[in-house]
Amino acid sequence: MDLILRDYIAERQNDVKELDHQFVQDALSQVKTLLIAGSGTTSDTVCFGAMMLSVHPEVVQKMREEHDRVFTPGIEATYEMLKTDPYRVNELTYTNHVVKEILRFFPIGNTARKGIDTLKYQGREWPAKDIMICPVQLAMHMDPAIFPGK
Repeated sequence: MDLILRDYIAERQNDVKELDHQFVQDALSQVKTLLIAGSGTTSDTVCFGAMMLSVHPEVVQKMREEHDRVFTPGIEATYEMLKTDPYRVNELTYTNHVVKEILRFFPIGNTARKGIDTLKYQGREWPAKDIMICPVQLAMHMDPAIFPGK
């Protein structure tokens, strides 16, 4: 938002005594969207993670072992350690993989693609020129052809 505000003021050559009403409305709308969307997706991911971990205690155990190995005992001691060595969290490779797997099972958000002339689906070519394609990540992530099981 600070970049948008800087551009707004720069476009008016620093001659801004009062912000335009529409600009304020648009800026507030964007801030609200960022706050709501950011907290919603984070809380959804945390809930999905808690759900998955509740039925996989062996994964929780491996994560605890990794955290015990990487961090020092005690919250305050770990906090002090991370202040001096913040990149220590990069050593949590198993935990990172768990988070990525949770996001694979329960992807947050979506995406859209444009600029594809044809799209192959179920062995057939479909015209897609000038059409916005919205792939369904959840379906792709559960496709054993893309993500084979062990």
